[in-house]
Amino acid sequence: MLPEGFTRKCVAEWMHADANDYLSLLAGLGNECLGAIKIIENLGNKITPKYQLLSQSEVRELAREGAAESAQLVTKAHLSLTGASGKVGLYFDDKEQKWYLPLGEAPSTHIVKQSHVRFLKTIRLAPAYDIISTMAYEKCTENMALSIDGIYDINQITRESFEKEAEYIGLGKKVAMIRFDTMVNKFVKAMKLAQNELKEQGFHQVDEICNKILEKGGIKRFL
Repeated sequence: MLPEGFTRKCVAEWMHADANDYLSLLAGLGNECLGAIKIIENLGNKITPKYQLLSQSEVRELAREGAAESAQLVTKAHLSLTGASGKVGLYFDDKEQKWYLPLGEAPSTHIVKQSHVRFLKTIRLAPAYDIISTMAYEKCTENMALSIDGIYDINQITRESFEKEAEYIGLGKKVAMIRFDTMVNKFVKAMKLAQNELKEQGFHQVDEICNKILEKGGIKRFL
């Protein structure tokens, strides 16, 4: 129900609380928790649902600073979002092309997630916990939650799709595809390493799962 790691530390600093004082943090952020749960110290502290307009400079600062900046906005919104990476709920008005910070129970349209690690003149790929393969399971959908070049069907995504997506989001295509190719070239070796480690721990079905990932997963198009 609370942010974790570096993000929790940032939130605690903004609230002038101990990062391990869960009840104080929940009392400050609990006006809107996951699972439709509300935690407040008393009824008089209820936040009226409304939207606060964010300036372009505030949006840029959020993108630049990552978890530290999102922690400030989360504290203002009294919204508790779980996880270790910096994230904040925002509302985007498509007609006005403006971003707003939802306060209290006001709904958001986007969960904006940042990394608290910054690299200069380079690209950071998604952390491993964002890479989840369900293709090994027969009844699972083959459509992804996020699109690559507007394509959701994992079987239709090509290397060109990643090139176009890199250009669309403003990354240098050459640099982005070097990272992409490096990841693809290391995929099988990394999976085999994980496979052996899991077998040593007694997970005997890991061979079958790995074979299904190679046979059905999106990686098959690039090997």
